Amino acid sequence: MSRSAPEEAISTSYGNETAEPGGGPLVATKLHVPVLSADRVSRPSLVAKLRDGYRARLILISAPAGAGKTTVLASWRADPAEERAFAWVSLDSRDNDPVRFWSYVLAAVRTVAPDAGAGVDDALRSAGGDVTELALPLLVNALAFVPAPIVLVLDDYHVITSSDVHQSMEFLIDHLPRTVQVALAGRSDPPLRLARLRASADLLEIRAADLRLNTEETTALLNGSLGLGLPPEQVGVLRERTEGWAAGLQLVGLSLRDREDREDYIASFAGDNRQIVDYLVAEVLGRQSPAVQDFLLRTSIAARLTGPLCDALLDRSGSARQLAELERANLFLVPLDERRQWYRYHHLFGDLLAHELSLALPGEVAPLHRRAYKWHLREGLVAEAIAHAIAAGDYHEAAGLIAANWLDFVNRGELATVEAWTRGLPDKAIDPRMCLARAWMLLVLGRPGEVEAEVRAAERGTLPGPLADGSSSVESNAAMVTTSARLMLGDVGATAQSAATALELEPDPAAPWRPHVTNALGMTAFWAGATEEAEAAFAETVSAGEPAGYHGAVIYALGYLAVISAQRAKLAQAGRRVSMARALANRQALAEHWFTVMVDYAAGDLARASGDLQGARAEVERGLSIARRFGLRLDTAYGLLALSRIALAAGQEAEARELRARARRQLSACPDPGFLRGWARAEDAADPQSVPPADGFDELSERELAVLRLLSSRLSLREIGNELYVSLNTVKTHTRNIYAKLRVGSRQQAVIRARELGLLGQPKTIRQSHAPK
Repeated sequence: MSRSAPEEAISTSYGNETAEPGGGPLVATKLHVPVLSADRVSRPSLVAKLRDGYRARLILISAPAGAGKTTVLASWRADPAEERAFAWVSLDSRDNDPVRFWSYVLAAVRTVAPDAGAGVDDALRSAGGDVTELALPLLVNALAFVPAPIVLVLDDYHVITSSDVHQSMEFLIDHLPRTVQVALAGRSDPPLRLARLRASADLLEIRAADLRLNTEETTALLNGSLGLGLPPEQVGVLRERTEGWAAGLQLVGLSLRDREDREDYIASFAGDNRQIVDYLVAEVLGRQSPAVQDFLLRTSIAARLTGPLCDALLDRSGSARQLAELERANLFLVPLDERRQWYRYHHLFGDLLAHELSLALPGEVAPLHRRAYKWHLREGLVAEAIAHAIAAGDYHEAAGLIAANWLDFVNRGELATVEAWTRGLPDKAIDPRMCLARAWMLLVLGRPGEVEAEVRAAERGTLPGPLADGSSSVESNAAMVTTSARLMLGDVGATAQSAATALELEPDPAAPWRPHVTNALGMTAFWAGATEEAEAAFAETVSAGEPAGYHGAVIYALGYLAVISAQRAKLAQAGRRVSMARALANRQALAEHWFTVMVDYAAGDLARASGDLQGARAEVERGLSIARRFGLRLDTAYGLLALSRIALAAGQEAEARELRARARRQLSACPDPGFLRGWARAEDAADPQSVPPADGFDELSERELAVLRLLSSRLSLREIGNELYVSLNTVKTHTRNIYAKLRVGSRQQAVIRARELGLLGQPKTIRQSHAPK
């Protein structure tokens, strides 16, 4: 897909952006190491401990807000004695999307190793919801080839709640090359297997007690940075009352400025950190001018601040100057770039300001979010605009914005982001546009059997406004996603009906979704055996899709066209089409996407025609692996039959026979597999020793086979996920697919059926521990 107008606009707002896989924007300020103030308190012993802990795979800094975690990490990075480069990501709640999370990690690594990770972009964009299986091994391999040792810092890791992200992080840590060290900082311990790392001396821990300021450091903060000139006994009292808590000491220092009753004031507060903060924030805010108080409270609703945004929130000018003054006054403002254009509040202070805003000005919270929504929308910051619209309670505006942009995020692989948006909407705001977005997501996730339920919900609903995704109507969009789902399920006859409906409802050759319609027609015709009709439809996709930037549709069409050319022995033409498709896929980070399956099969045909049977096998097996991963029944059967031809050409008749048997089992699960059933029968007819199986089943993917083998053990589903480095939800999805494909209803039945079919060999020996490599 081409980039939308909002995506283009983002580059004018943040400056120095990099790109996500597929051309989406990354917020560059998230990759900047926080700027250290010149008068910060030095922590040489802590920095030395971090620097000397280079043998640990993981450094964990776990402490409450305001303990100084980020400052210590930034000080470590700035230490002249530390020779390693630092790749840094400041995390936020949106990074619970695994594709987005690892896109930022990869971008951070590239700030210190620009050429790292070729191919990881493709894998992230094409992961289909399972990043650990596809992208993480490639990322580990890429890290192994980074020429110099690095430290990967993930700050504010406590915002990550996604089990998929945690599972993939465990995979990374378990397989880290020794030249890479991971440092996680957060307010709580992450749900990783820390005990195992601790036992193997692969974990260095920095906790709240380590971060407490000692007397010397407290003196440096209060009398050095803040210039209070307190006597030692008062410094000692403050350190004791705050237990050396950096944020509490800074707050009390700010509240002591210009006070004459310091001794009485110091004696007036005590209690736990929560009480101290509540008291001191009121004191610090109360000592600011009304204008500064108003500025602090009203801008606290934004995760990142810049002058124009603050002007929009306050309906005034001069905010950039105000931000600079707040930074100079040590009011917990953290610069996010070297030019001091973007800032954020210290997380603790920002949370407290937002809480105070809800108490002091509750009627202003929604209007402020509404202003933030409008400003971010004008600047093309779509995700931020959606978040603020939902926070403002403007659900219909949020739904409209989601409807206009979900496709861009799905095409980049950010399925969890779109899912979180739809979850954030109340039921009354789930309109046909949201149902269609969910249908397409299910398709991308390889769950075509669930698509038509969402389609029916979309058709029953009332459309509140234009679809905004380029399709002309709910019915035409529904017909297109239904066509793709039915093809994935192997129902060519039913597909012809929905494809014809899509053509009828999208007749305009210049319409944005026309390439999808022509691809639907082409696929239906191809699998029905009508290659001339298929060629005409796919040719229209290429001619219309290239100028419009519909890259995925064009790659897909070129793959089919290349296969048709190879079938007709037009090898030069097939070769050109394969080359065009692969060049485009590489440019768009789509080389691991299901768009490329037919490209790989065509390349296999070309290699077989030239006598390169080994190369032909490699090409077809690559396409077959992708087809299995995405649950493409017809494509999987086609690949198996293509491999059987290659095996037969190599004189491997028994293998060819087994491949055909697997293809027949796959086809038996298809309601209507089109010409493939005749192809399989013709191949069998030529081999009198071929014995069709008594009953068939849908071909299991490699990951499903791995899960199936572990189902025969005593491991729980959660333990199976740990064994395979995937989330519990992923294991449940694989298990449902296994039951459906084997036509059973329980785990025990699945194991019995698998043994009957010869899918289970010797019981798998389960590792009882994961010792570091």
